[in-house]
Parts: sequence; structure tokens; C-alpha cells
Amino acid sequence: MSAAVAPSSAQSLAKESLSLYRNLLRQGSRLAAYNFREYALRRTRDAFRANKAIDDLRETQVLIQKGHKELAVLKRQAIISQMYAAQKLVVEEYAPKNPIIASYEKFPIQPESPRLPKIDNQ
Repeated sequence: MSAAVAPSSAQSLAKESLSLYRNLLRQGSRLAAYNFREYALRRTRDAFRANKAIDDLRETQVLIQKGHKELAVLKRQAIISQMYAAQKLVVEEYAPKNPIIASYEKFPIQPESPRLPKIDNQ
């Protein structure tokens, strides 16, 4: 009977950790300051990559609890950073998501000048 409980428990932990990962990334992207935002996203990705191979259920539960605490801190920090938002940095002012739009904005298509008929001076 315990063998049947373990896989469902492992599956529920996997779903919970995936949900936690998405929530951490979502909250991290809501930080107003560029450096804090990038740090939070990078730290979340690195932490989940580092703990990817852990198979122990107890250790996984401990890490998920720690992640929920960090999520709560990140939520509070996101709210505070939006209250006291500073000016955007140069690196984040021009950062279009779509590469096609980025190339168009760099090299806009200029309308052709009207062609005048050539006049022969004979």
C-alpha cells in the first residue's frame, strides 16, 4: 500500500514544485528595478537547476517550503518596488521582445521618393 502512495506523493510534489517555479518567475518579473528583477529570475532558475536531481521526498518537501517562504518575500518586495519605482536604465529602455520589430525600429523602411520623368535637353 505504501508503494502506491509514494508515486502519487512524488507526482504531487512535482506539480507543486513546477507551480512554485512559475510563481517565483512571475513574481520576479514584477520587480521594478532591473538589477533586482534579473537577479531574482537568475537565482530562481539556478536554484531549480541545482536541485533538479534530488530524489528524496523529505528533502524535496523542505526545499518547497523554503521556496514558498522566498515567494512570500518576493511578493512583498515586488509591491514595495512598484511603490518606489526609479527611472529605467539604458539597457531596459530599448528592449523590444520581438526581433522583427527590433530590426524594423533600427532600420525603418523609408518611403520612396517620387520619380520625376527625365527631360531630354535636345
